Amino acid sequence: MKGFLNGLVVFLGIIPMILLLASYYGIHVDPLESRVFPLLAYGFPYIVLLNLVSGLFLLLLKRWKWGLLNFALLIFGYNYITRIYSFGNQQEIQAGDLKILTYNVRAFDTGERFGIPRSQIRDSIFEFLDLQDASIYCFQEFYHEKNKKNFVQLADVFKATNTKYYMSSELDSGERFRYTGAYIFSKLPIINKGQVEITTSHEREGKCIFADIQVNDSTIIRVYNFHLASIRYREDEYVFVENLNHQTNINDENKDTGIRVIKMFLDASKRRSVELKFILNHAKKSPYPTVLCGDLNDTPSSFAYHEFRGLFEDAHQQAGSGFGKTYSGRMPANRIDYIFHTSHFSAQNFAIQNEVLSDHRAISTHLRLEE
Repeated sequence: MKGFLNGLVVFLGIIPMILLLASYYGIHVDPLESRVFPLLAYGFPYIVLLNLVSGLFLLLLKRWKWGLLNFALLIFGYNYITRIYSFGNQQEIQAGDLKILTYNVRAFDTGERFGIPRSQIRDSIFEFLDLQDASIYCFQEFYHEKNKKNFVQLADVFKATNTKYYMSSELDSGERFRYTGAYIFSKLPIINKGQVEITTSHEREGKCIFADIQVNDSTIIRVYNFHLASIRYREDEYVFVENLNHQTNINDENKDTGIRVIKMFLDASKRRSVELKFILNHAKKSPYPTVLCGDLNDTPSSFAYHEFRGLFEDAHQQAGSGFGKTYSGRMPANRIDYIFHTSHFSAQNFAIQNEVLSDHRAISTHLRLEE
């Protein structure tokens, strides 16, 4: 019995702690350099939870040394843990604070998941936007047509957002006056705009645009809107992930699908690793106070987030609370949409949309220029 308890201590104490240390390290490892550490980093929230349970159980067994060491390692990783769970401060909004909203609207076509017509989803999103009163809106996977009134029109967006200026990466889908891409809409004048050139070997490259916006007579800010590579699982991969918790039969088909799920995850991580370097190299040269909004398609325990967070502040960490889940699709819920900013700003009143109208929830914050 004593030997069993000693073995249990090793399992409950050493193994989770090794995984925790490996996940700490994995956050810093470029997916281009490793196939193992990105997976550990993705599983970081679950590894933290495992260590909490393990530490409590060890203390109940009166294995004080192992239990205290377990909690010491959790305290050591406090800065990593607060990336996935924020304790930000909420402050009152002041005159002059700039509200920015970012939203992946999924081409206004999430209704297929709920049996809701696209036009109804479109109208619901517009009703939501009409209540936001933001100064700047960043949209990803935005879609509009010039001719068909049952689809989104730019005039509808200007009306819902009460904006006058916009910048986009729009591409005509097959020369049919159907446009898709990343968009920035602003109530304030856009005095300069451009697109970050992202060159990869993949046919679906990430997108990033920027707009220089005149806030007042003496202040110009630069806003980036980015959308990095998604995994693009197909139906069988989604079904496999959704059934993981109650998967009972392990057969060749399941194993093949599982291997494919991991491979697609790692391939997308590699593409994001390449894409983000183009964006960050461009943003580092910005001559103005800078905000970066968009769909990172990666979690706060990822290498991609670590690279952004190494140069910019995370508005959710400053002014949000909880896990801040922004993804509402068929994969496990997580935070993959962000508003980053330079130290010229402080973030206030970070908010996440309650309604599920896309496979992402909109996020917004008020940014205050520091003196």
